[in-house]
Formats: sequence, C-alpha cells, structure tokens
Amino acid sequence: MKPGSLDSLSRVGVTAFDVDVTDRYLKLAIAPERATVEPGGSERVGFTLTGAGGKPASGEIVAMAVDDAILQLSGYRLPDLVKVVYAAQPISTRFGDNRQNLVLQTQKAPAEKGYGYGGGYLGGPASTRVREIFKQLAFYGTAVADSQGHASVTIPVPDNLTTWRVMAVAVGTDDAHFGTNDATFVATKPLILNPLLPQFARPGDRFDLGASVLSRDQTSATLSLAANLSGALAFASGDPTSRGPTSRRPPERWRHTASP
Repeated sequence: MKPGSLDSLSRVGVTAFDVDVTDRYLKLAIAPERATVEPGGSERVGFTLTGAGGKPASGEIVAMAVDDAILQLSGYRLPDLVKVVYAAQPISTRFGDNRQNLVLQTQKAPAEKGYGYGGGYLGGPASTRVREIFKQLAFYGTAVADSQGHASVTIPVPDNLTTWRVMAVAVGTDDAHFGTNDATFVATKPLILNPLLPQFARPGDRFDLGASVLSRDQTSATLSLAANLSGALAFASGDPTSRGPTSRRPPERWRHTASP
C-alpha cells in the first residue's frame, strides 16, 4: 500500500435524526375507590387504559402501593418507559460489567414495630384492635386490561397511618406502547392520639406529659384523658401513679393538645 492511499479505501458518514415517539404513549388513569380508608382493611383501585384518540387499549399493568413517606425521602417515581425503550442510542460499541455491584451478604430482617419505633403493642379495651402490621410496600402485582381498557386490583391495607401512593406502568398488547401514572389514598383512623413525651429522660428529670388528639369528624366533643404511670416514673404532686380522668372541651374542632 502506498503512503497516502488510505483515504481512498472507504469513507463513512453518519448523522443524527429524531424519531417522534408521541404515538407510543398510552394514557393510564388510576382511580382508588375511596380517598380515605382505615388501616387493616382493603382498597379497590381501578385502572383505565386508552390509546391514541382516547380509544380503549388492552395490555398488562404492573402496579404497586408504597408508603409515600418512604418515597418522599428520595422523590422516586416509576420511569417513563417510552423514554427508556426509545432512548437515543449512540453509534458505538460499549461493554459493561456489573459484577462489582454484587453484595454477598445475608439480608437483615426488618426491625419489629414496637416501643421506640413509632408504633407499639399497647393495651386497650377489649374492642380495640392493636395495630401490628406495618409495611412500606402494601402491594405489588399485575392486572390485565380488557378490550375496554379496564382492570382493577384489591390492595390489603397495612396498619400504617400514612398516605399510600399507587404507582403503575402499562404495556400494550403489542409490546410497543407504554403508559405510567400514580395516585394516592390515605389510611387513617377517626380518632388519633399521640403522646407528647421527651425522647430521652434521666433519673431525676422532671418533664410535662401531654397528648395530641386528632379527629376526622367535623363535630366537636368533650375530651376525657386519664394517665397511669409505672416503674420509675411518678407524678410530681398528688397521686404518684395516676391522673384523671379529666374532661375538657377542645377549643378547636380538629386538633387539641391536653396535659393530664
């Protein structure tokens, strides 16, 4: 080969071009049956899948219900599958190895809910159901949208008092169309009482004991509180082990903080 003759062997040129993927999107509507539910029950969530021009579309839906308080820590949402599947690809050859990401260790069991974890095994009247089932992921499953684009799932609601976010992705029957969406519902109780206590205390410390009461009802009522102490704790005056019941009418309709 003579010097300077390499340019005459072959020449290649490339150029980028955009592809409109708007018609690859499916519209996924998510409709929880109730905006508010009680923990320990269930929630039915309906899905409606439509394609171009609002026509019903059939396909498979992958749905999950996640504690929104956990999602708020990172702001995570499901990816847009159209952007993922039809992402721009450079003209190149790439090699990857994810073996360095493997972690060879036994996964630790989640900590039990109880004293010090924001929920507990507390005593109560015979008709009181103690909340014990606390989860971050309430549901993960699939549903198939029929020819009218309708599907539904029933979600067992754990005992968390929180907002549950239902996130879902849909894949059309032709595997080339995708949709993503999310919706929320709230798990709460008609009456919620939270003790107001310091996080730490040392022997000999004196502190105020109180309670925060939240009611969903729009009618005011008389609040009656009683407190019993045991172990090393004692009231600073009067009966060292018990107070109440004391009754007072909350000045606010929704929230009231009281000290026994």
